[in-house]
Amino acid sequence: MKSIVRIPGLAAGFVLAGALASSAASAPKDPGHAAHAAHAANTAGMASFRGNPEHTGVYASPALRLPWQVRWRFPTGGPVRSSPVLAGGTIYVGSGDGTLRAVDPGSGKERWRFPAGGAVDSTPAVAGGTVFVAARDRRLYALDAATGRERWRFALGDDLPFEWGWDYYLSSPVVADGRVFVGSGDGHLYAVDAGSGREIWKWKTGGRVRSSPAVAAGRVYVGSMDGRLYALDVATGKLAWKYDTEGTTLDSAKFRYDRTSVQSSPAVAGGLVVFGCRDGFLYAVDARSGERKWRFDHQTSWVITAPAIDGGLVLAGSSDGHFFQALDLATGQEKWHHPTDNNVFSSGAVAGGVVYFGTWDGTLYALDVQTGNETARFRLGTGMILSSPLVADGTLYFGSDDGTLYALAGGRSTGTGKAAVHAPAKRAVYWNEKAVGKWFKGDVPVRDFFVAAGYQLLGTTNLADFLRERAADPAPSVIVFASDGLPDTVAPKNAEAPLLKQYLEKGGKVVWLGAFPILYDLDPQTGVPLAADTERTSRLLGVTLSKGVFKDEYGAQVTPAGARWGLHGWWVANRAVPVGEVTTVLALDDNGKAAAWVKNYGGPEGSGFVRLWGRQDQVQDLISVEAAAEHGLE
Repeated sequence: MKSIVRIPGLAAGFVLAGALASSAASAPKDPGHAAHAAHAANTAGMASFRGNPEHTGVYASPALRLPWQVRWRFPTGGPVRSSPVLAGGTIYVGSGDGTLRAVDPGSGKERWRFPAGGAVDSTPAVAGGTVFVAARDRRLYALDAATGRERWRFALGDDLPFEWGWDYYLSSPVVADGRVFVGSGDGHLYAVDAGSGREIWKWKTGGRVRSSPAVAAGRVYVGSMDGRLYALDVATGKLAWKYDTEGTTLDSAKFRYDRTSVQSSPAVAGGLVVFGCRDGFLYAVDARSGERKWRFDHQTSWVITAPAIDGGLVLAGSSDGHFFQALDLATGQEKWHHPTDNNVFSSGAVAGGVVYFGTWDGTLYALDVQTGNETARFRLGTGMILSSPLVADGTLYFGSDDGTLYALAGGRSTGTGKAAVHAPAKRAVYWNEKAVGKWFKGDVPVRDFFVAAGYQLLGTTNLADFLRERAADPAPSVIVFASDGLPDTVAPKNAEAPLLKQYLEKGGKVVWLGAFPILYDLDPQTGVPLAADTERTSRLLGVTLSKGVFKDEYGAQVTPAGARWGLHGWWVANRAVPVGEVTTVLALDDNGKAAAWVKNYGGPEGSGFVRLWGRQDQVQDLISVEAAAEHGLE
C-alpha cells in the first residue's frame, strides 16, 4: 500500500455527486453528445482534463466573437503547462511554481492557492467539492474546492528511468464511480478512493505513465511510455486488453530520439479509443476488443496532443509536422489539414463549431471544425503554449510558458448574432525596410506579431499614402510603429506641419515603441544614432522633452487608466515626460513622471500619439501593445 496523509476533519465531508458516479456506465453513444456531457459536468461542479471523463475535448459554449481581446491575465511564478478547468464558478489551474490556484473567471482575481511540493504540471479534476491534482513531488493531492485546504495526499512512486526528454506533462486525474484514476512516473495506473485517499488497485506498465486516463462504459484507458495503450476494468483493475503500437518495435537509440512513448491522452467516442504516439502515428482501436481500426501516418512527427472528437471528426495536432488535422472517426480518412507555424503539443478544444489550440511560438489558432479554415489567430509573442484551452461562456482560458493564465473574450456583439469585426477600422504596422541602422532593436518581432494579427504592413514607399488616405477618411485607424526611423516624406525634420502631425490632428492614432520620432540624426553610412534634438521632437508632438535626466531609467507602474487601455504590471522605463504635458498617463515612473502616455490632438477618445516601452531591447509583452492599439477602435 502507498502511504496516505489525511488531514483530520476534512476527508469525511466528501460527497460524490450522483451524476459523477454514473459517468463510467453511461458513455455517450454518439460523439455529438460530448458537449452536453461537459455542460452537465460543469453545472454539477464536475470538471477534468478535456472536459469530461471520455476526454472528447468538446465544451458547451459558443465560439468566441471577433475581434479577440485579453479579458484578463493572471501571472504565476512558473510556466503554466496545466490546463485550466472550470467547476462551480471557479477556474482551477496549476503552475510550474509549485502551486495550484483557484481564480475567479470573471475578474482573474485569485481566490486561494495551495503550495504543492513540486511543479503542478497536471490538470486538476473537480468532483463533489474536492479538487484532485498531481505534482512533480510525486503526490496526488485532494483539496477542498472552496478553500484550498488539504483533505489528503497520496504518495506515488519514484519515476522510472527515461532518457529521451520532452517529459513536460504529468498524468491528469479523472474521477468516476467514487474513484480517482491517475498515472504515475513509477509506471503504474492508480485507482484511489476519492473520499479517503486509500489505494483501491494499481496496474503496472513498462514505462512512465504521463498519459491522462479516460473513462467510459466501465473501463479506464491510458497510455504508457512503454508504447502501449491499456484498457482496465474500473472496479477491479483487471486488464481487458492492451494494444502495442508500432513504437514497441522501434529502437529509439537508432533514431536518437523517442519513437516509442504514448504520451497522448486517449479520447473515447463512437466505440473507439483514439490516441497518438511518438512513433508518428495517430491510432483508433476498438474500445471493447482493442483491435486496431485505423491509423494515420504523421511521417515520424510525434502526436502528443489528446485528440478532440466532435460530430464524427477526430481533431488532432502534429508536433514537428507543424499541422492540425481532422479525420473521419469511423475510417481515419483525412478531411482537412491546416499548416501551423510551429510545433503543436496543445490539445484542441471545440466550442461552437470552432477548434482552439496553441503552438510553441506562442500562437493560439482558431479553425472551423468542418472546413479547417482559420477563423482567427492570436499571438502572445513570447512563451510556448503547451496548455490546452478551456472554453466557457464565450471566453477562452489557457496557460503559457510565460507563466501566465490568460482569458480571451470576443468584442462587443453587433446585435445581429454575427461577429463584431469592425471592418471600417484601418490597422497597419510600419517597418522601415531600408534602415541602415536602428535604435530600437525589437522591430522585427513587432512587425511579425502585428502582421500575424491581420495588420497591413507599411514600408517607406506607402506610409505617406496611408497617412493621407486616413487623414481624409472618417473611419478610425491605427499605425503601430515597429521602426522608429521615419522617412522624410512623413516627418521632415524642420517642417511646420508634417504629414504625421496632420494625420494625428485628423483623429489618427499612432502607437510608438522606440526612440521618439525625429529625435536622432543617424549616420548615413552606419546608421549609428548621433546627437539627439529634443526641440524638434517637442514641436512635432507638442510635448516638452526635458534634457539631462531625460535618459535615466526608473521603474514604471501602470495607472488605472493604463489598465483600461490593456496594460498591466510594471517595467523599467526611460524618457519619461511631465504628466502635465500629456492627455492620459498610462504609467508613472518612480519620480512621478509619465513613462507611458497618450497625447490627444482633438480626435475621439483612444486616438492620438500613444507612447509605450521606449527601450532599445525587444518588447516582452506585445499583447499589451496590441490591446493599447485596439483601444477605442470599436
